[in-house]
Amino acid sequence: MIEHGNYLLNVKEEIGSGGFGLVERVELYNVRGVRCPGQFARKSLATDPYIYTSQGVVRSEIITRFEREILYQEKCPDTNIVPIYLHSIGNDNPWYLMDLADKDLGKEIRAGRLTTEEKIHAFRDVLKGVKCIHDNDLLHRDIKPRNVLKFENTYKVGDFGLVKNLNQDPNSVVLTQINDPAMGTERYIAPECGGQQYTRQSDIFAIGVLLEDLNIGNEFDLMIEKATNRRPTKRYNTVDEMLTELDLIFGVE
Repeated sequence: MIEHGNYLLNVKEEIGSGGFGLVERVELYNVRGVRCPGQFARKSLATDPYIYTSQGVVRSEIITRFEREILYQEKCPDTNIVPIYLHSIGNDNPWYLMDLADKDLGKEIRAGRLTTEEKIHAFRDVLKGVKCIHDNDLLHRDIKPRNVLKFENTYKVGDFGLVKNLNQDPNSVVLTQINDPAMGTERYIAPECGGQQYTRQSDIFAIGVLLEDLNIGNEFDLMIEKATNRRPTKRYNTVDEMLTELDLIFGVE
């Protein structure tokens, strides 16, 4: 059991890993030993947070990056953002607790069982989630189906590991020292990102590729083409514009 404030976490099994993160299924109890309703997952660091050099052991900036992920995800309370319920930061083993997802959008796409209506619903949820991120002056920088989680009938954007603060807080500046030339998954990276030119339009590029992955129908060809234009100025200016166009194509839900 892991004790945290008024709660106890019982780690049951590992259910996934990727990048620097490890995800485990946990049961949550209050201090009286009563199990809290729901299914939960704990995300923590999957790698050793220290760098071993000839001069000694150095605390890795991976820890700072992970703590930033937690704080920025908390900054975006929204129906279409994965919520964080508990977290532990300021130590060498940070973690956070969230709902356990039913599945991710990537698995659903590969299974090929989504109806047209379900695909449109998923896409609308993604747009709403990214809109919340942008409205908080953040860039996600890793939008892809795998980072869109499904909870019953709602899709939520998660994994804020590569989020950038447009206001350039001190943490963002420090972490650029360990960033790769172009972060994210190659298929979803906008052409300009190789030169570190991240904007809302680079997130919009990734959304356009995700829309292509969904393969909804020819009605979306022009939307995909505009969102993934090689020139950022030719893309949509905002996610709001994409939501408006979606409403024009299929109507408001």
